[in-house]
Amino acid sequence: MRCEKCGSARVQLAPYVYRRGRQHVPRRLLPGPVQAPAYAAAGTAARLASPPRMRSPLLPFLGFIAVALMLGLSAYFGWIGAALAGLLLVGTLAMLAANSVYNRTAYPDAYRRWKNSCMCLDCGHVFEHRH
Repeated sequence: MRCEKCGSARVQLAPYVYRRGRQHVPRRLLPGPVQAPAYAAAGTAARLASPPRMRSPLLPFLGFIAVALMLGLSAYFGWIGAALAGLLLVGTLAMLAANSVYNRTAYPDAYRRWKNSCMCLDCGHVFEHRH
């Protein structure tokens, strides 16, 4: 396997680079003076992180608040308060549905591309390895 950009054979899979947490980067790619370390810790490996699943820790909380508001506001403001809280609940459910659809459809493909991605240790180019 060779780099598409520079032709180097010093290539590693992105998941491996990410797990290592450190990535060898040529000094010419690092900002700063020549004394810059040959290993760039978080920056290079961080850009090779796996694609995130869509999660929202606030969604269950918003759903709980919406139900509480629906009960509370309907007692004080009647149907208008219940309608506003109901809209919040519907919005929360719509966001949950959108996250679920992404996680079932787009995420598997993005994860597969990430697992097949490689990084050149000489020039830093990231590309998808085709078998």
